[in-house]
Formats: sequence, C-alpha cells, structure tokens
Amino acid sequence: MKNARYCLIFLSLFSFSASANLIPMVRELIQNNFGIIASKNKIESAKNEIEAYYAKMPWTLFYKGSVTQDKRDYLISFINYNAEFWNNEVGVEKSFIWGGDFKYRIYTSNQYRYEENAAVKVGEPPQVFEFLQDFKYVQDLGNNFFGREDYKELELREKNEENSVAASDLEVESKVLEFFNGYITSRLLISASIIEKRAFSRASERVKAIDRMVRDGLRLKVDYLEAKYQEVQYEENYKRVLVTLGESLENLSNLLHREVKEDELLPLEPFAKILPLNLESRGEVLENKNVIFLGTQINVLNANLEKINYGFFPELNLVADYLTNAIEPNRNDARKKGFFGGKYEAKGFLNLNWPLGFEEKETDRIRSSIELNTLQVEKNAKINNLKNSEKYIFYRLKHLEQVLELAKKRWELSKEVVKNYDRLYSLGKTGILESITADENRIFTERAYLVSLAEREKLYASLAFIWGRLKDLIFSLK
Repeated sequence: MKNARYCLIFLSLFSFSASANLIPMVRELIQNNFGIIASKNKIESAKNEIEAYYAKMPWTLFYKGSVTQDKRDYLISFINYNAEFWNNEVGVEKSFIWGGDFKYRIYTSNQYRYEENAAVKVGEPPQVFEFLQDFKYVQDLGNNFFGREDYKELELREKNEENSVAASDLEVESKVLEFFNGYITSRLLISASIIEKRAFSRASERVKAIDRMVRDGLRLKVDYLEAKYQEVQYEENYKRVLVTLGESLENLSNLLHREVKEDELLPLEPFAKILPLNLESRGEVLENKNVIFLGTQINVLNANLEKINYGFFPELNLVADYLTNAIEPNRNDARKKGFFGGKYEAKGFLNLNWPLGFEEKETDRIRSSIELNTLQVEKNAKINNLKNSEKYIFYRLKHLEQVLELAKKRWELSKEVVKNYDRLYSLGKTGILESITADENRIFTERAYLVSLAEREKLYASLAFIWGRLKDLIFSLK
C-alpha cells in the first residue's frame, strides 16, 4: 500500500499538459536569443543593400560659377581682350539602371569689354550675353548592354536577401532544436530528482524501521548497516542528479539570456507525447532549412558568375549630344533665342574600349566556379545524409516504441516485486539485501523508462528538424 501511495503521488505530478511552458519559452527564445536576432538583422542589412543600389542613382543638381577680370598686357595690341566675365553653369544629371546616363546643363556668360579692348569694333556694344543649353545622353552597348550588369547586380542583392532569410530560418530552427532537446533533458532530470528523492525518503523510513527492529532483537545489526548504506547512496544519487540538472538549466538560461528556474519546468509525463508525430508521419527532406540555405547560396553564386561573364565584353558607349546657344547684347534676347531657336549643334558617336586580355576576370570566374561546384556537392551530400538520418531515426523509433512498451510492463512488474519483497521481509522470510535490490531495480526501471521517453521526443524533434517543421510543429501544439 505504501508503494502504491508513492506511485499515485508520482503520477499526480505529471497531470499537467505535456507541452506546458514550451510554446511561450520557444517564443521567448525567438524574440531574445542573440544568434537569432543577429541573423534577422542581417536580413534588414540585405534589404538595405537593395535600397542602397537604387539610392546610388539619384538626380544630381550641379552648379559652377566664376568671375574673371582680364586687364593683362598683350604683345599684340589688336588681340587685346581685356574684359570682365561672369560665367554660370547649372544642370542636372542622372544614371539609370538600364545603363543610360543623362545630363542637361545651362551655361550663361556675361562679358563686359573694357574701352581699351582693341578687339571692340566701332559701334559694337561693349557688353554681350551668351546663353547655352546642352542635352547629352550616353547608352552602354557593351558589357553593360542596356543595363544587364546593373540588373544582375540588383538580382544578386535580392538573392543575398533570400540567402539571409534562409540563414535566419536555419538559425531559428537550429536554436529551437537545441532548446527543445535541453528542455526535454531538464524535464527528465526533474523527474529523476523526484524519483531519487522519493527513493531516499523510502530508504530513510526503512532505516528507522530496521533500527527499531534491531533494538527489539528482531533483526541483526548488519541489516541496519545495509539499510543505512543504501540511504546514503540514494542521497548521493539525488544530489548528483541536482548537479546535472543545474548544468542543463544553465544551458537553457544561456539560450534565453536569462535565468531559467527549476519551478518553470514540469517533470516528464510518463504516458503522454509532446510532439504530435508517429511512425506514420512523413515529411520532405528538401524542405530542410539547411538544404534551402545551401540552395540560396548556390543561387547567389550563379548570379555572380553570370555577372562576371558579362565582364568579358568590351566597353562600348553610344553618345548623343544636342546643344543650342545664342549671343546677344540683351540678356533676355540671348535667353529666348538660346532656349527656343538660335544656333545648334547635334552629334552622335561611339566610344569603344576593348582590353587585350581578361586575366583578372578569368581568375574571378574560375574561383566562383570552384565555389559553386563545392556548394552543389555539399548540398547533394547534405540531402543524402538527411535521407539516411530520416531512415535510421524511423528505424530507432520503431524499436524504441517496443522498448517503451516492454519498459512499461517491467515498471509495473517491478512495483509488484518490491511490494512482495517488503511483505516477505516484514515476515522474516527474506533478507534486507533482497528487498533493497528489488527497490533498486524498480528505480532503475522507472528511470530507464523515462530516459527512453525523452529519447523518443528528441528523435521526433530531429525528424521535424529534418523536414524543416520543428518550430511550426511546436507552435501548433495546444
């Protein structure tokens, strides 16, 4: 009856939800863990790189102004150009992602020629105004043919953003797996501490009972010594479990970056599962976060290799330039004629720059090709390894489920054995060692069952991780 009472007390400790506190703690992990935060910040940095690429092609306003007074002596008097010049130039320019560059500028000049200026003809006004406007457009038709390098650079930055997202997802899934395993280990150790403490309490009661029997002459002193030895051993086992529990709680605390206390966790529930998976569950290895991450890295290298290949073409630019101007003694007349009429100059030409050799580009291409091939081999190896892991996790789970069934039966039998040995010992029909051994076997069986239970949870967590579903599976728990 006493053992049955302890069993009921033990089972009552496991009456809480199997996943109690798991969801809020995993949510806290994702919000506060430094590694996860750092990986998410890299996503923002990658997004900023995309915005920065557009930002480097703004409309730019420029201005130049100068004032010159020329009162120099000239060797030949009739080419004396002594005068005062007020020059201004203002305009806008912009580069476009399609490989074009546009520039528009307005130039004005106010010239006042001094009377001693020999170049001034009789009747010619000493002050004249010049107005000039210039439209210029350059289109790349070479290695950046209609902006293909720019578009590829933009694509490369977008691929880097996808890679950052995949890296963050992998970091989250890995940290969740690490936390879940530590969470299960801590709950297992809490259960073990309860078992060992209960065993220590039973051993202490046994020592007291045998001590009375020895004083009454019903038992030998060696029975008392054996019982006392067992009491000390159980106390030692209990303390050792607490040491290991402290280490496990430390690991959880370091993941959450705060103290995780023992009372935040519950013991493992003996006859319940946490993750809703079984031997019939199936997933897709290609959805594994590591496989996806390697795939995005390959995409980045493919885009970079395509961009490098563009560099093997020469630089070829088509230039179109249209310029109008007017020179008048009146400022307004010069402006009107320069804008809407006046004289003009239109021209178009090609600029070609063809390097005689692409050694640097060839080196970059070889290096990127090697990196790409290495990543493809790594991805294929990772997929094969994950398939192997998936197969043998199912193999282990199949036999572990059988182990749990047998351990459960053995646990029930061990309780009956202890109860019978206790009764026989009280009747003097067996020795204290047999009774103690039966109790030790029951404790060992109980702990072995819970260890197998924890192992099953970790194996199912590993399966969910292989399928890239662990975090989502935890958040789906009720």
